[in-house]
Amino acid sequence: MAYEIRDMTGSIFANQGKVKENQPDFTGNFRIKGVDYSVAGWSKTSKAGLPWTSYKIEEKQDKTPF
Repeated sequence: MAYEIRDMTGSIFANQGKVKENQPDFTGNFRIKGVDYSVAGWSKTSKAGLPWTSYKIEEKQDKTPF
């Protein structure tokens, strides 16, 4: 049985395919109120030396060919 994302849940994983510094350290998927989203995250360090993560969240687009 394949993993299925339930509403108001999701997962983030370490990006195993990262080859460039500007690619995300983490990627994942979420479903919020029936809408699927892709998530990308980058590990960063503040000027004070504290670690933090920034995220970019985008609604998944239908990849059906025209």
